Amino acid sequence: MQFMKAKDINGTKAMYLVFGNPGTGKTTTAQYLPGKTLLIAIDGSDRVLKDQPNIDVVELDKDDVADIVHKFDKILDAIEAKYLKTYNNIAFDNLSHLQDIVLSQLSLMNKDQRKAWGDMQNLIKKWIGRIRSWNMTIYATAWETAETFENADGSSSTYYDVLMNAKVRASVKGLFDVVGQTSIYQDEHIIRLTPNGQSQVKNQVDNRFYCLTKDLFNGKEWTPQLKNKETKGDNN
Repeated sequence: MQFMKAKDINGTKAMYLVFGNPGTGKTTTAQYLPGKTLLIAIDGSDRVLKDQPNIDVVELDKDDVADIVHKFDKILDAIEAKYLKTYNNIAFDNLSHLQDIVLSQLSLMNKDQRKAWGDMQNLIKKWIGRIRSWNMTIYATAWETAETFENADGSSSTYYDVLMNAKVRASVKGLFDVVGQTSIYQDEHIIRLTPNGQSQVKNQVDNRFYCLTKDLFNGKEWTPQLKNKETKGDNN
């Protein structure tokens, strides 16, 4: 337990979760973390970070995946024992895939599939809670899901969120300070940080609505309106 005054809270050690479709810049955003980063490559998409001098990668092999329920705890053990003081940031790429392989393994271990789902939910929540306790900058990625609901008037609405089981998603998102959605707009890789009624994002770090992926960690904001004004000015 640590007691401190509110004015002494370190706002730089935030937890960031970014979700989006493939190719929108989720993994590459890790290269913009300030300082040295250890990335746990869960889904094997770390090749986009090749030659980045500030990033070291831990790749899960076949044995890790085959026993992920037990091996992931050991990975967290190793990070706590050796790397928390060596690195400025820890990144996990990606949580949706972690959920999938955990559930796949537990489904084979349990005849009762409801128990498999319950065990998966408990494991993921336990792991994220443990990561939260490290009190350091954490960056994680996830895939995006689009869920369509019918309204009372017969119209439909689509909501974009983290691709995870609903109970896990609510718990996991609650532990992250920032949950952003990546996309490509006007040839820019951007992250939505403030909800708009469809994108289920949140931002407890600052007041930005959007940022470029490269600016997620430095506080700079970007808006489509600002870009349009600058473009018009350049043409005059």
